[in-house]
Amino acid sequence: HHANGIWSTQTVAIDEFVMDHSVSMALDSQSLPHLSVGASDGGGAVYLNLAHDGWHLMRVPDDSCGIVQHASLALDSNYRPHIVYECGDALHHAVHDDNYWQIETVITTGWSEIFPNITFDQYDLLHVCFYDGVNQDLKYGVLSRYGWQFRVIDYEGSVGRYCSIAVDGAGQV
Repeated sequence: HHANGIWSTQTVAIDEFVMDHSVSMALDSQSLPHLSVGASDGGGAVYLNLAHDGWHLMRVPDDSCGIVQHASLALDSNYRPHIVYECGDALHHAVHDDNYWQIETVITTGWSEIFPNITFDQYDLLHVCFYDGVNQDLKYGVLSRYGWQFRVIDYEGSVGRYCSIAVDGAGQV
């Protein structure tokens, strides 16, 4: 992590979970890292964060997932972790509210390679891009107070795997 203008590295050894697939990272206001990791041992994604007393680990308790792949992490304005991940042929969203994980199925795609990426805008709206493998399209979604809204961004050929998303200061995706 980065502190006082100096980068340091650490190896985090976790014996109780089998890590696999993807790692996503976000930094909080103190430049402390938060990580989400897919897991191949069933039972949900893994969330880790570095606090002043060391690394903390939590499991996202999603028993509907055998293998969690391609997890993407973002912190909202209250620094709550949001993780969007592939669970079979569905896209799941988990948010931790200081007490427990709230988990929802965002969309079922019919395909098992979704590759999501997420970010927040200045209004704390969650944005996601992902690959629709059935139609081979790049899709975009936003979670507003009205729920999830989706649209196809690109459909020419096979597009959208390993997408990346960002929102600028003017709210443009």
